[in-house]
Order: sequence, then C-alpha cells, then structure tokens
Amino acid sequence: MDPPANDYGGALRQDGRGADLRDQLALVPIVGMAGATGVGAVALVILQLLELDGAPPAVPMTLMATFVALLLCERWARRRPQAAAQLAAGVVILATLVMMHLAPVNGVAIGTLSVGAGTVVGTLSAPPGAWRWGGVSSVLWMVAISTVGIPLPELASLLVFPPVLFVALSLLLARVTLGLHDSHEAVQLSLRGLSVVNERLEGERVRAETANQAKSTFLTSMSHELRTPLNAIIGYAELILDDPEAVEVDDVRRIERSGRHLLALVNDVLDMSRIEGGALEIAWGTVPVRHLLDEIRDVARGLAAEQRNELRWDVAADVPDAIAGDALRMRQVVLNLVGNALKFTHDGVVTVSAATSGELLQVRVSDTGPGIEDDLLPRLFQPFAQGRSDKIKHQGTGLGLAISRSLARAMGGRILVQSELGVGSRFTLVLPLEESPTASGVHELLPLRAEAF
Repeated sequence: MDPPANDYGGALRQDGRGADLRDQLALVPIVGMAGATGVGAVALVILQLLELDGAPPAVPMTLMATFVALLLCERWARRRPQAAAQLAAGVVILATLVMMHLAPVNGVAIGTLSVGAGTVVGTLSAPPGAWRWGGVSSVLWMVAISTVGIPLPELASLLVFPPVLFVALSLLLARVTLGLHDSHEAVQLSLRGLSVVNERLEGERVRAETANQAKSTFLTSMSHELRTPLNAIIGYAELILDDPEAVEVDDVRRIERSGRHLLALVNDVLDMSRIEGGALEIAWGTVPVRHLLDEIRDVARGLAAEQRNELRWDVAADVPDAIAGDALRMRQVVLNLVGNALKFTHDGVVTVSAATSGELLQVRVSDTGPGIEDDLLPRLFQPFAQGRSDKIKHQGTGLGLAISRSLARAMGGRILVQSELGVGSRFTLVLPLEESPTASGVHELLPLRAEAF
C-alpha cells in the first residue's frame, strides 16, 4: 500500500531511496580499490615477465589475494554494505603493510597513499563521528615501518608524519560524517513534524467538511420544519379572515399547536447555539420528580394515541419526591426521549420507568420501534445529526438528542443508549440524587460526543 501523500518521511523510508543511496556509496570505494588492486597486480606481473621490475614474486601474489578479498567484500556488501566497507579498508591496509615489508624500496610512497585511502574508506563507513581508523592505521604503520629496515633519519620522519596525517584525516572526516548525520536527523525530524502537521490539517479539513455537510443537512431539514408550521398558521389564519363567522375551535387549536411547534424549533436552535458557545444556563433548584413525570405522562398520552402506541408508565416507590436540579431542563430532556420513542414507534409499546440505583436516579424510555443501526449509534448524539436509516423517514432537526445529552451533563448526569435493529431501543437518563445546588448562571459543558453501550 502506498504511503499517504502528506507523509513525506514515510514515503522516503518506504521507497528505500535513502537506504539504496547509502548502499551504493558503500560499494563505490570497494569497487574502486578492487579495480586498482587488480590493475596493479596485472601490471606488476607483466613487468616481471618483461624483467622490468625486481620486486619479489610475493608482491603480485599479495596483490592478487587482495583483489580476490575485495571482490568477496563487494559480494558481501550487497547484504551488509557498511560492514563490508570496513572489512575492505582493513584488507587494503594490511595488504599494503605486507607489501611494504616485502618491497620497502618501492613500497613506502605507495604504501602511504594506500593506507591513507584505507583510512578514508574505514572512517567514512564507520558510525558518524568515529575516528578510530586513524589510530588503527597509525599503529599498524609504525609497527610495519619499524621492521622494514629503513635508516634511522628517514625512519624518524616516517614514524611521525604519516601517522599524524592518518589521524588528522580521520578526525576531519569524522567531523564531516557527524555533521552530515546531524543534518540528516534534522531533516528527518522536520519531515516527521511536517507529516504530523499535515495529518492534523487533514483531520481538521475532514472535520470541517463533515460539519459543513451536517449543517447543510440541518438547514435543509430546518427549512422544512419551519415551513410546515408556518404554512399551517398562515393557512388557517387565511381561512379565518375569509369567513370569520365560520371560525371553529379546532382551527384555533391547530394554529396554537403549530405556533408551539415553531417555538420549540426556535428554542432548539437557541439552545444549540449556547451549547456550541460552551455555556448554558442551569437554574439550580428543587425538581419535583414525581409531579414532573406525571405531567409528562399526561402530555405523552395524546401522541401515543396518534401513533396507536401503548404507553406504559412505571415509577418505583423508591423514587424521591424531589431532587436538586433544573426542573425545566429535566422536563425538556425526559419529554424529548419520550417524544422520540412515541414518534418513531407505530402500533407498538413505549415503556417509561423510573427507579433509583444507589445514589442515582434512572429514567428509562424503552420502545418496540425499528431500532437503530450499529453504525449510526456513534454519531447519534452529535449536533446536526440524526439516527437516520434508508427504510424509515425521521422528521426533525436532529438537535434534540444533542441538546438532551448536554443538559444531562450540565446537571451532573448522562444519557445511555441501547438498541437492536428490528427489536427496539432504550434510552436511560441518569441523574445524581444529591447534587449541591449552585447559583443560577453559566455552567461549563463537556464536548458533545456519542456513547453507546
């Protein structure tokens, strides 16, 4: 699978360009030393055949052995490039020192260059900042040069200047490799930082697009929801104006219901704007729980009859008469849960039960409706979202559950949901029985998010 377009570091790592480049750079000195050694061995053999060189036969044999060893290092470098380069540097240095011992007259100058080349290769292939090859080459050089039999004045200079050159060269290259390594790490860190920033930006873009899409859906639904009661109000008002003498009480009631529906929609939008602003007013006081539930039952009977639902009501004896909270907001939450159950259930049963569990009050609203699909549960409580399915048309703005969840949290509680497709759903409002009342005013709300059990 290809890396994401915004993962620059991941792309560089996955396509292997960085590793391939390092491998190729490790092969270059091995191939170069092998080629030079092979050409030198052939040239030396030709010169000896022509009797133009007086070096002992062991010298070209050493060159040929070195050539073979470097070829083996080149083969090994395809699997372990850095280790192979280190081994090749050691082979060249040791072979050079052996040939200096075999042919000291012609081997000192060439030996200095060869050992220097091995030092360079060894330092470049060592870990960044390591200069050990300068010390190793110097020690081996001094041991080898001491056994060659060079006169003392020349020996003194050869014991000092080449080792100093090897150490200085190794130190310089070690600083260069360390600087390159630090630069490489800085680039990788920058790439990782860019990748993280781009992932965050991509996430923000997706969230913004999702929010815009949800708000567009909300505006479409909202326009329909507002148009319906407004058309009813205008239509019945026109009928009354056309024939005032034919006014019926039912017409006025329809206007009144449409007006209340319109007011409820406006209140939902206002509540949602306060929630998105991060604050909502909670008027702490005494909530007459039993009286409030009886009032909601009376309101719910009419909707239950319209949908041909059986409404069952069960308030346990341990439910207290009153708890601390906001009576208006608690009524709003319970009425929303009951209203949703009755609205989305047809020819079924809706059961509302209240009981205590420890220090908690639990109000459960269960229905035998169509249920909610599993993939819709995570976004059920999100603003501007609805638990829609392709089979059932849900009316409303999709704000009710989002507002109810926020109100429950503002009062120190929560809303839980369980649902099985084709069987029904159960929403549970959980509130603390004892909550320290605070002054009415702004109450900080937690972010809205869905939660399913």
